[in-house]
Amino acid sequence: MKNRGAIRGVIKHRQTEEYYAGDGGWTEDKEEAKVFQSLSALVDEALKYNIRDCCEFILAYEENPGFDVYLPL
Repeated sequence: MKNRGAIRGVIKHRQTEEYYAGDGGWTEDKEEAKVFQSLSALVDEALKYNIRDCCEFILAYEENPGFDVYLPL
């Protein structure tokens, strides 16, 4: 089976366009955003900090730049 490359998942606020930095904080810099390696980690964080109905989870594939998947939170 061929390795499809790493997936980078971050949360982006739809109104402010800031990225979730972790521990309830936000940043304008995508490189400072908290990276989620699993959906279960994302769900745990979203529940802990009440992140819902405001954001989207963006999955970016390193081998296919520009082919991002957006999931509403």
